[in-house]
Amino acid sequence: MKSRTGLVIGIAISILVILLGRFGIGFMDTLENKILDFRFLIRGKVDAGGQVIIIAIDEKTLDELGRWPFPRSYFVDVVKNLNENGVKVLGFDMIFSEPDIYSGITTIDYIEKEVRKNDLINSNVNRILLNARDKLDNDRHLSEEMKKTPEAILGYFFHAKRDAIAHLTDEQLEENIKGLKKSSFSLVIYDSEGAKKTPFRMGLSPEPNIPAISEAADGFGYFNIFPDGDGTIRWSPLTMKCGDIFYPSLALEIARAYLNAPNPDIYISEDGAYKIVLGDIDIPTNSRGELLINYRGGVRTFPHYSFYDVLKNRVPGESLENKIAIIGTVAVGTYDLRVTPMGSDFPGMEVNANIIDNILNRDFLFVPPWAPYFNLLLVLVIGTVMGLTIPRLSAWRGTLVAIAVTGLWLITAEYLFQGKGMWIFILPPLLAIVLSYTVLTLIRYITVERVGRQIRNAFQFYVSGAVVREILKDPSMLTLGGERKDISVLFSDIKGFTSLSEGLSPEDLVQILNEYLTKMTDVVFSHMGLLDKYIGDAIMAVYGAPLPQPDHPLKACLTALDMRADLMELQKRWESTGRPKLEIRIGINSGYAVVGNMGSKKRFDYTVMGDNVNLASRLENLNKVYNTKILISENTYVNVKDDISVRELDLVRVRGKTIPVKIYEMIGRIGENPEEEKMAETFLRGLKETRRKNWEAALEIFGDLNKKYPRDVPTSLYINRIKRAISNPPPEDWDGVF
Repeated sequence: MKSRTGLVIGIAISILVILLGRFGIGFMDTLENKILDFRFLIRGKVDAGGQVIIIAIDEKTLDELGRWPFPRSYFVDVVKNLNENGVKVLGFDMIFSEPDIYSGITTIDYIEKEVRKNDLINSNVNRILLNARDKLDNDRHLSEEMKKTPEAILGYFFHAKRDAIAHLTDEQLEENIKGLKKSSFSLVIYDSEGAKKTPFRMGLSPEPNIPAISEAADGFGYFNIFPDGDGTIRWSPLTMKCGDIFYPSLALEIARAYLNAPNPDIYISEDGAYKIVLGDIDIPTNSRGELLINYRGGVRTFPHYSFYDVLKNRVPGESLENKIAIIGTVAVGTYDLRVTPMGSDFPGMEVNANIIDNILNRDFLFVPPWAPYFNLLLVLVIGTVMGLTIPRLSAWRGTLVAIAVTGLWLITAEYLFQGKGMWIFILPPLLAIVLSYTVLTLIRYITVERVGRQIRNAFQFYVSGAVVREILKDPSMLTLGGERKDISVLFSDIKGFTSLSEGLSPEDLVQILNEYLTKMTDVVFSHMGLLDKYIGDAIMAVYGAPLPQPDHPLKACLTALDMRADLMELQKRWESTGRPKLEIRIGINSGYAVVGNMGSKKRFDYTVMGDNVNLASRLENLNKVYNTKILISENTYVNVKDDISVRELDLVRVRGKTIPVKIYEMIGRIGENPEEEKMAETFLRGLKETRRKNWEAALEIFGDLNKKYPRDVPTSLYINRIKRAISNPPPEDWDGVF
């Protein structure tokens, strides 16, 4: 796959992810919310500030005091005990919307009515009734105890449906709203006229506490809760509007009371609310004035004390002193258990405890205003980077890149979440990584598989399977064109093949040739060589291409030796069938050549070209002159001299070259043929004397060799050359070439 194609695909996937986030009908938001829940669970519990405690109407309380709701006299005693132990703020996460049904006031009213009707009233009876009324008026007693509390905050809720308030007159509605006047936002700052149209959560009318109790309160706060679409509470509206007035939530009002701060202010732009100010604390919110709750942990993260234990004054005073005490229900069946990221049975008042703790300790989670643009840019960058890199990498490297990019993003996002309190959406960049990697890898696989089939079809008969697998890792090396590479080239030919073929039937000739070429090709493959071509009975093999091979000269030489050895094995088999004996000649040269696919776009061959290739062919042909089997050039010899024994043979000037070339006859691996290696040393002394023009000394050396090796053609050749030089001496500037 080309990088340009990968780039286009990467950007296209980025755009798709962006469109999913924009028009995914809440799909992305729902998943992101679930990821947020998981991030809370991974982070675990965070120590709360210690200012908030929970006074829980729990199962223990109900078991001891009876069914809920129970007499208000219990609240009188609880508030009294809390006051005596120094609670600073008392918050009620409940509503006293009706008079106490257990007080007995109704009975007193009935008795008084009957006494008056029967004209039995007198001063003593009246005094008794007044004393009884005073003693049994738990609502008034609760009000009196609340007045002794430094700050008492009552909860209420807003009705959101008109059916619920249809029975109320306008005067009653106005009276209900009027009762909240002391707890409203003191200042609303609009950035522009357009900002005044910003939508907020609206309440039609409050459900108030009874006047007997509400008159003792220092403030009021609503406890309406608005879960997300999946029923989970992640955001809490710190303000709601009723008419044109902004009112604080119960948690915000309790925090204000604890801080002795003035009523809060709200700042609103055309994009919505962007912060609420409480004293010197800037509270970040979303456009509707909602706070993203930074949950401190699961249930009972905040200290819990049973309502019954407080009633019996069993809670140590130091646990209550200077605290915010929130009274509410937690018992199953009291209908105040909520679904949160920390669990599905989370008490509603503990949600408020988390909000209060966030505000007091300024430990907020928020979505930065630049987050959407950051996500947009990051998705585009990821798509671009993945599109440019994945097509260029192998499968496992591409996987490592995808894992690395994913890990880097997750670490960054989690650092911002836990370290900076920023909620940056994880999913869009993550989705861009996964989709980009998957699609690009799939397309690359399909493309590579197609190219792989082409390569296998083209090379399976010319190189070993191992070489094909290596080529498949980088098919770009096989594009039309060439490059200059350091290689070794081997040419082999059957000696006297033309004459041999004339004496055989076509069938026998083909059979012999096929068996021979198969055996020789196996040798080439065993040394990772490239079978460039067959030229009749000749073989051309290349080493160092298409795969780099630092030891390509040695591989070529070892191939030549093994070809010679395997041919001897073939001959032994053929001897019993009466087949003719074959001999091969081999030439090897090393050096730079042009390597690549040569031809047209419709048909081309992977081959090598250049003078060094031609020299290998010339060396193979020179075997005829010296009656040798394997000749190598000096370029090859200098790279194999530590492994291969040779006989320096001559200094020749091949056709098309002006600079003479040293050529060597290959003997074998060092130490395998000691007799021939010793003869090569003597032959080299004769060469040196010849090149010094010490004709007599050279003639003597070669003469002794000739007596010992009378069939050695190079020795006889030099004897004849020296004799001619004696009778017809070469010029003074002679370069050693005959």
